[in-house]
Amino acid sequence: MTATTTATTRSESDVYDRQIRLWGAEAQAKMSQAKVLYINITGVSSEILKNLVLAGIRPSICDVRKVGENESFLKQTPSFFWAPFLDEDSDNGGGKRLKRDADTTIAQLVQPSIEELNPLLGDCELVTNPISELTEELLKSYSVIVASHVLPSEIMALKAKLQPATKLLWVDSFGMHSSCWMDFGECHTYRPEQGKELLDPITLTPNIPVSQMYDIPLHLAVNRFHKQTPPPSLVKHKTLLAYVDHIQQWPKNLDTEDFVKYIRETWLPATSPDLLENPLFQPEALKELAMQGTAELIPVCSVLGGMVGNEIIKAISGKGAPANNTVLFDGTTCKGWYFLLQEKKK
Repeated sequence: MTATTTATTRSESDVYDRQIRLWGAEAQAKMSQAKVLYINITGVSSEILKNLVLAGIRPSICDVRKVGENESFLKQTPSFFWAPFLDEDSDNGGGKRLKRDADTTIAQLVQPSIEELNPLLGDCELVTNPISELTEELLKSYSVIVASHVLPSEIMALKAKLQPATKLLWVDSFGMHSSCWMDFGECHTYRPEQGKELLDPITLTPNIPVSQMYDIPLHLAVNRFHKQTPPPSLVKHKTLLAYVDHIQQWPKNLDTEDFVKYIRETWLPATSPDLLENPLFQPEALKELAMQGTAELIPVCSVLGGMVGNEIIKAISGKGAPANNTVLFDGTTCKGWYFLLQEKKK
């Protein structure tokens, strides 16, 4: 063993000492070997990324959006990854301007800050292909994929290219709410914990692919605790995704009138007409959702980022039962939820 290798090993042991004590050396080794691909950096996905990078999980970034076309998004979205590249501009009354060239991608913008978080991980890989051009060969090198601000059609096409063992997480934050849908694949196994002992591996069930999750009408996604609809955070996320699917882009700002009209007159009557009288779908409630739909708040992103980061660590290490299959946070009540999104048996 060379002196350099010895120094590196000792450094890693020092940095991850508390994690090794908590999760064990085997779990830390699995985390060190894993790679996570982040598709589009947003306020909530940057919180997940931060937590996992600090834990020693190597990131790759796929975000080909140009800085010049997304300045309003960057200025309004909370993320310390691009905060260093914003400074005060005295010529416009204290507003902020970007220091980087307009043709810089968001991936290039955040790369230096990510590498600074955990130098032990080395260079942060950038994937320059847009999501539609990610190949099966490229995707099979990743243990987990975290996607944010993507179209439902893009998620379904992405899922079709993944290996059975690859975990796919679809996460967004919108105003006081945030939501993450998790598809761990049909062959995910884990070892339940009983006190300090790990039991024999078992398969996570039920396994509901993200394509099936998305197709479940809201009035059928209920259980004994949520008899009319799923938790509000999931309802709001599904409603936003339905509109995004309709306009085929993730909007920088929502057209309030068009949003309310499409949801109440087209989407809801076709999928869950019984919910037209539900308080979450009244015009004023939908207007409020439209106004908050593209806003991300630091506390909301931080809480869900911590919850989802913990689930990814459990999934990679195989220790402990992971949440199945959504993680939700409602900032209006300060409640986090684990909710099994499945169709109610008739």
